[in-house]
Amino acid sequence: MYSYTAAQWLLFFYIYCFIGWCLESTYVSLKSHRLVNRGFIRGPFLPLYGFGAILMLLAAGPFLANPFLMFFSGMICATALEYVTGVCMEFLFKVRYWDYSKKRFNFQGQICLSSSLAWGGLTLALNYVIHKPVEYLVLLFSPVILRVLVSVLTLIVGADFITSFKTAMELRKDLEGITSTKADLYSIQKRMDALFTKAGLSLAQKKTDLQAYAEQLPITTRLQSISEKLDTIKERADEVADDLRSDFADLKIRLDTIIQKQKQFQKRMTFFKRDMINSNPDLTSRWYKTELDYLKTYLAQQSGRHNPHRKKKHQSHGKRSSSEKKK
Repeated sequence: MYSYTAAQWLLFFYIYCFIGWCLESTYVSLKSHRLVNRGFIRGPFLPLYGFGAILMLLAAGPFLANPFLMFFSGMICATALEYVTGVCMEFLFKVRYWDYSKKRFNFQGQICLSSSLAWGGLTLALNYVIHKPVEYLVLLFSPVILRVLVSVLTLIVGADFITSFKTAMELRKDLEGITSTKADLYSIQKRMDALFTKAGLSLAQKKTDLQAYAEQLPITTRLQSISEKLDTIKERADEVADDLRSDFADLKIRLDTIIQKQKQFQKRMTFFKRDMINSNPDLTSRWYKTELDYLKTYLAQQSGRHNPHRKKKHQSHGKRSSSEKKK
């Protein structure tokens, strides 16, 4: 059995949070072909791995002489932790930060057999290989230095967690707002259909601007295009009755309100929200799948738009190809 002070256990926790972050960030970066700062919080710490490592040490303590029992004890405890953490986070934030739905032998997409076996393997590696040098390092610190170090780390990680928690709740609010906006635009579309029919105007004039919104939230330029179309309709007010004229004007006001909401939404996409989405490529949601897909597409478009090096690279390739054609 392992026997440590509370400060030593805390330092073990932070060390394994950092080691877990290194493992996850390396794996996801290689998989995504880009650098990814993996995890829920922004700093180089993954609390799930920290808690998992502590559980593995505690669960494996009675079975240090039996690798078979150690493997299964660590696997069961870590899998239970992963499941409970995933369910609680999904309940709070309405998004799933990891998803095993596409893997075989998964349960609710929160846990899967391959992940559980990996936890068991990590339990063996932790107790037989990794923990010994980490333990040696931690035991070198005097009680005073250990308390100071743990206190500083607790403040840093705690502040990071609070910021990330707040960001995740704001992201949930944004997803709910996009859903509400979609419903408003769908209502406007139905009203426009009725008014066009009542006014005897061709539905072809409306085209499919609002219909496209049923699948994906338009960007501001498309909303502006719809707004301009309504302006054109208002200019033809002499051709329609007064009640239709006021109805079209009311739709224009409602649409202008949506445009303002869209602009405010773009301002609310802070660095922390962008980083949270980019740091979790497998981020998904049962409640807001299309809305979350829109956010990912929107951020990808924004990063491409604000990456002048990428444009220059494409332009240089274009110049080369044209010059080669001349040759």
